[in-house]
Amino acid sequence: MSQTAQRSRPTPRRRLGWRTMKIKTVILFGYWLASLAVGWAQVGNVQITFKVMDDFGKPVPGAKVGIYFIHAKSPLGVFAVNDAEKSHIDAMTDINGLATIGTSSVFDPSVTYTVPPLAGYYYTSGGQYLFKKVENGRWQPWNPTLELVQCNS
Repeated sequence: MSQTAQRSRPTPRRRLGWRTMKIKTVILFGYWLASLAVGWAQVGNVQITFKVMDDFGKPVPGAKVGIYFIHAKSPLGVFAVNDAEKSHIDAMTDINGLATIGTSSVFDPSVTYTVPPLAGYYYTSGGQYLFKKVENGRWQPWNPTLELVQCNS
């Protein structure tokens, strides 16, 4: 055989490289599909109940409670990334100091909440609640009760 013929034949190392590249491509494609499946499942309904009390443990009626969240216009999480928008909802507490807020198509498991102080109060409560997972179209745990305090002035 001539030297030219030997150079044109692929070496076993090259074939192994192509196989490795194909395997890596298949693995990356699998990761991509898995990420789509995870994104698909992360859109759900949210409901939170707030109990607003003063610093003596008495209910505070008429307090404004607000939640801020990422709202998905699309019901499918895969597309929710592209059309998500920041939203908020406010509610007023009843005579027992309770307010329930619910919404649909929340993309992010993190919900921020605030309670601005009423007249006669100087402290406002707020924070962030992190839901665990989506089950049957609802973020879990469903309808947790968060206790918030407004301090008397």
